[in-house]
Amino acid sequence: FPSHDRGADKFTQPLIDLMDASGVHDRIIGWDVKWVESREFDKPLVDSLITMIVKTSQRSRPHQNHVVVLSHDYHYRTEESLDGLAYFIKRLQKKYAATFKWAEDFPS
Repeated sequence: FPSHDRGADKFTQPLIDLMDASGVHDRIIGWDVKWVESREFDKPLVDSLITMIVKTSQRSRPHQNHVVVLSHDYHYRTEESLDGLAYFIKRLQKKYAATFKWAEDFPS
């Protein structure tokens, strides 16, 4: 999609322009915060991620009511890493009434 109103950074904009010129109209979703890279559950690390999400949600940006967290499924290979994800989700839901959706459901 055309990105003139999307605020793409200087590295992403050339890719979007190339996609537009070649007729590719796939959605590109940028992320606001990247998931912590730890194979084991690290409560302070997850808590710092939650703090970053809260700070991000308070900044002015497109889709103000949404924070996109980049997270790859390979991060959840162990029981401990799954515990970290469960802690992350439960804490955000309980403390901040957060909801979670798939990227496909993100507003255009």
